[in-house]
Amino acid sequence: MAQGAMVKAVMAGLVLAGAAAGGAWAQPAADGGALFQARCKMCHEPAVPRAPSREQLKGYSNTQIIDALTTGTMRPMAEGLGRAEIGAIATFLTGRANTAREGALDLPPAVAAAPDIRPDAAALARLGRAKPVTAATLKAPAAGDWLHWGRTYDGLNYSPLTQIDRRTVKALAPAWRAPLQAGPSMPTPLVHDGLMFLQTSPDTVLALDATSGQVLWRRAHKPAGASSQKMGLAIRDGRLYVPTSDLHVLALDARTGEMIWDHQIALSPPAASRGSFNLRSAPLIVGDKLIQGVTASGAPGGAFIVGLDIATGREAWRFHTIARPDAPGGTAGTACRWSAAAAARCGSRAPTIPS
Repeated sequence: MAQGAMVKAVMAGLVLAGAAAGGAWAQPAADGGALFQARCKMCHEPAVPRAPSREQLKGYSNTQIIDALTTGTMRPMAEGLGRAEIGAIATFLTGRANTAREGALDLPPAVAAAPDIRPDAAALARLGRAKPVTAATLKAPAAGDWLHWGRTYDGLNYSPLTQIDRRTVKALAPAWRAPLQAGPSMPTPLVHDGLMFLQTSPDTVLALDATSGQVLWRRAHKPAGASSQKMGLAIRDGRLYVPTSDLHVLALDARTGEMIWDHQIALSPPAASRGSFNLRSAPLIVGDKLIQGVTASGAPGGAFIVGLDIATGREAWRFHTIARPDAPGGTAGTACRWSAAAAARCGSRAPTIPS
């Protein structure tokens, strides 16, 4: 065999061996650049706030990108893609072939929720001592409370407490530890009258004594599909409002964890796949309405925001963030932009709120 032919044969053998060792991720046959243009470009080139630019993504590992597209925040963007296509996006962004280890990555099995915990008599007594969260309370939380995703309606994430400062921060030490299940989650807990309410993975809400970490009750929602990342809850008049991974909003009794109502958010045409949407943002209560952003990742029609009646869960109104062709501000040209990822981000608004 001629030397050139032998080199080509050895190289071909190495490529095949690498593909076999790396599995379906390793040697992508799909066009990663085209997939990036269709699925990712609108948020990463140029980058929208809080998203890494395409240039920054070059510094990521292939594993990080594959994880983000399979189990992380970008999972909706990869809906319907196979392993080879996801691997191709990773290779396109980093400029590096997927390694054998990265090729062995697979979707992890769904994590089963821990069993529900019903509050005992002592827990009910502790929960019952909390004062009601009213419209006035939401406008002006007590200094030690955290009643919104950003603590206050203006979303400043600022605490007026003064015990921790530059002088005392070095003395901080763990006070308690409450183990949580593994999974995608990025919540901000709500704190009121020494109680903490936390939404974690998989679609589980906890009520804890914030002074000790004791779990007072736990309730899990079993979504149709995988659990997704969510940012938090809302609270008002003895109820917790909970967004779920399968596009439901639940109202739970804050004292017992029992269900009060369950509203399934319907899709608007031309959207057809519920897996393309997420309820990542924490709900926001304004007057007698609960406002929930519905994030779309490359879905026809784009993102939208719904207003639900806090007493019944009934949908009162819906606002599409991409104007419909027949709506005010819409043109025939907006129809072609319905597939853009119009993000419905965490809600904040001016401090002047109707009661």
